[in-house]
Amino acid sequence: LILMILFVQLLSLPLFAKFFYMLKTRLDWWLEFNSILPANLFDFRKGLGKMKCLSTFIGNIYHSFNNKEFLVTTFVDICSAFDSVNIPTLITYLLLLNVPSKFCNVLSALFNFRKLVFLLPSDRQILDPLLLAFLRVAALAQFYSIYI
Repeated sequence: LILMILFVQLLSLPLFAKFFYMLKTRLDWWLEFNSILPANLFDFRKGLGKMKCLSTFIGNIYHSFNNKEFLVTTFVDICSAFDSVNIPTLITYLLLLNVPSKFCNVLSALFNFRKLVFLLPSDRQILDPLLLAFLRVAALAQFYSIYI
């Protein structure tokens, strides 16, 4: 039943959303399977949301306080960080991490151009840069941890 509901929800999405969902799912699996991201990195990972991060952080504070140790933390503000991602640099990093070259080629083809063109049955073309910005943020969110 759950699989059927997920399938129906997936069918209700536009084609490009399905494609980006497949890319994101594949990348999530690949990153977790190859242990690319450290265990204490919580952003954009399934099951490791804000509450898990906060509870781990509070636990580390208590542990450090009880053991009279120092605790070093880093907080990164990623506001509008995705717009400044250099796609060729990202692709280079991904290739160095042994991401399959076909996957990198698809990403390169998708993000090297800043405009999307949609062809309609009436042969009209629609350019929507706002939609492209949304898709870039959705797709590049997974790569930000690798990029920095």
